[in-house]
Amino acid sequence: MYQQGRKTSGAVRIATGAVAVTMLAGFVPAVAAPQAPAAVPQSMVSIARAVQLSDIAGNPYQVQIQWLADRGITTGWPDGTFRPYQPINRDAMAAFLYRMNGSPAYDAPAQSRFKDVRPGQQFYKEIHWLAEKGITTGWPDGTFRPVQPINRDAIAAFMYRYAGKPAYTAPATSVFTDIRPGQDFYKEIHWLESKGITTGWTESDATRTYRALQPLNRDAMAAFLYRYENPANGTPTPLTALVPTTESTDFVSWGDAGVNGSTYANSVMTTALNDDDPRSISYDLAAKYNRFQAVLGVSDISLSTEGSFKYEVFGDGRLLATQQVAFGATVPVDVPVTGVKTLEIKVTRLLGGESSSAGVLGDVRLVVGVLPLPTAAVEEAPAAGYLAELERVVDGMFLNGAYSINGTAYPNAITQAMTAENSTATAEYNLGRDYSTLSGRLGLDDELTTDTSARYTVKFIVDGVEKLSREVVAGAGADFSVDVKNGLRLKIEVTRTGGGTGDSVLVLGDPRLTP
Repeated sequence: MYQQGRKTSGAVRIATGAVAVTMLAGFVPAVAAPQAPAAVPQSMVSIARAVQLSDIAGNPYQVQIQWLADRGITTGWPDGTFRPYQPINRDAMAAFLYRMNGSPAYDAPAQSRFKDVRPGQQFYKEIHWLAEKGITTGWPDGTFRPVQPINRDAIAAFMYRYAGKPAYTAPATSVFTDIRPGQDFYKEIHWLESKGITTGWTESDATRTYRALQPLNRDAMAAFLYRYENPANGTPTPLTALVPTTESTDFVSWGDAGVNGSTYANSVMTTALNDDDPRSISYDLAAKYNRFQAVLGVSDISLSTEGSFKYEVFGDGRLLATQQVAFGATVPVDVPVTGVKTLEIKVTRLLGGESSSAGVLGDVRLVVGVLPLPTAAVEEAPAAGYLAELERVVDGMFLNGAYSINGTAYPNAITQAMTAENSTATAEYNLGRDYSTLSGRLGLDDELTTDTSARYTVKFIVDGVEKLSREVVAGAGADFSVDVKNGLRLKIEVTRTGGGTGDSVLVLGDPRLTP
């Protein structure tokens, strides 16, 4: 059904890039709500969250911050911001830990145990709950210093005590070059590292530092709490390793698949789907997993660039998330499936003719605990090469071979033979966003052109945008250079615009792609 994609390191390259993450962005978790209208616009289905934070998009800890909001651990500021790069104060940290513990019933004392915390003050109850649980002792002078930023060494102590002071022996030699044995909170900092809650910094000389006396920013705090609650303690299981509980010829385990210029392993691809005819496949998870992760898109080797698909994920019959993705876009997804026994994936083709495009779930996997979203494999930059070396997605009867223009031979040429009756032809290639420039020479072949009055217009179109249009006549070759930087799909459109009825052969002389 599909033409084979360009070979990369021995694997079929069907390709990805980066788009907004949902829960990391883009993929929308579903919540109980009135049923949406039947007509769904061609955009992300909007499902309201309890807290919408306006300043976290693009933050490296966006998932963790949104998790904090979804759990009710943070409400953000009244203006809708989270202020991720602002240090977190000690009173706010008390509130976060109290809420993460489930906001337990607790009556704060009528008289404060801290000289600088008064009854009725913001987070009075939470600060005293923290003290009663032994998570904080305050300072020797009897203060808590509520509006002072909490340092990174102190947060290690807070979290170690919050965990119940578990048995732990710190290493004799520090894993961090700026933390010494015997230093305040040495044990607590190393416990934090041993649990994967902190990684510290990797310096230019490959050593690691913790920066104990540096204030903890609010985004890093979100990451600490997220990792504490969601330890990464398992190897991801590719969904392709599971046997579907419902047989479906509409899905195929593809192996490596490409979306938007990058390659993903362990992918599932849809086969021919009719428009507006959803197909689904189910798997038995046996409540063993916590997250469902994938990269959604439309295959780069699809014959049509108009393809658009809607993806839906159900757990035990309940809609967990939904997302629409068009050709040339990708959406990484991370969906909670804790306790789910039956996972169902439903795919609906919204645009694109039957068999002309294919939906892809790239690097689709199930996770125990929480791991980062999948990222594209790092590949070496491609070498410069001739366009004739790439396989065409849309052929248009173009040929590869050696041809000559004005006495100069071009061994890696691409040609199109035409008569006056056969006046238009098109070829398309997947560039995979790997190249910056396409250059070569245009002309008519010296030997095979019998109609020297023929004229052609040649257009180079990158991802739907016309980059260059040139007129070509016999005996007058012309160099060309086309900017294809970050281009995914190259279209070459040839039109015979004049001449008699004789044959002529248009030549693209050694068109060369440069990274």
